[in-house]
Amino acid sequence: MTKGSKPFEITVTACEQAPGVALIELSGYLDTHTVSEFDEEMFVRRGPDFRFFVTDMADLSYISSAGIASLMKLVQQTRKRGGEVILLRPGEQVYSILELLGFTDIFRFTATLEEALALLTDDE
Repeated sequence: MTKGSKPFEITVTACEQAPGVALIELSGYLDTHTVSEFDEEMFVRRGPDFRFFVTDMADLSYISSAGIASLMKLVQQTRKRGGEVILLRPGEQVYSILELLGFTDIFRFTATLEEALALLTDDE
């Protein structure tokens, strides 16, 4: 972790409003140093309990190519099982990185949890 960077934290909880949906809250930096923690947590969650993931990125300060690759892997594996991943409220810096690298055409984004749940409901 670089000097002055925020520690990476991940919290995963079941969404009370929708069965089968996991809320993932990310904060700090999702990069080479922290991506293994994200991967391990998501491996545990990709079981039968959760088909959909809403990833709240409002407190994520930075994402590297390693973090993007990990998110891409989650999206691919989830879509293979008939699920979806929604990226919720990415900050300006994180969104700019995703846009610069062309990932805004691959990932689905919403500004609110309600929008994300509506997208997931419409897809079923």
